[in-house]
Order: sequence, then structure tokens, then C-alpha cells
Amino acid sequence: MAEPYVPIAEYTASNAVLVSLEAVTNVAKPNTDALAAATTSALTSKNTCNTLAAEKFETMFLVGA
Repeated sequence: MAEPYVPIAEYTASNAVLVSLEAVTNVAKPNTDALAAATTSALTSKNTCNTLAAEKFETMFLVGA
């Protein structure tokens, strides 16, 4: 959070941008966490599907021989 008191002489445009950026970042944090969890879940599902497909292919290949 922003400092509770900033003297007006020290409050510059860059301070205003930093405060706004901090507020937006704090609001976006839950979305970032949810996106990271969804990405991890999707990667796990992809790897599981690849493993199952490879096992089935190898079985069919051996039976067909």
C-alpha cells in the first residue's frame, strides 16, 4: 500500500503512477494465481493425454506385428 502521508512537495507524477500501478497489481494478483493454476492443470492434462496415447499406440503396434 501507499505511504499514509506524503508531503505535497514530494508527491510527483511518478509517485502517482507508482501508486496506481501498485493498486492495479494488487487487484490483478488473484487472477495471476488463477491463471498459473490453470496453466499447470492444462500442462498436467496434456502430459497425461500424451502418455496414454503413447501407451495405446505401442500396444496397437505390438499387437499388429
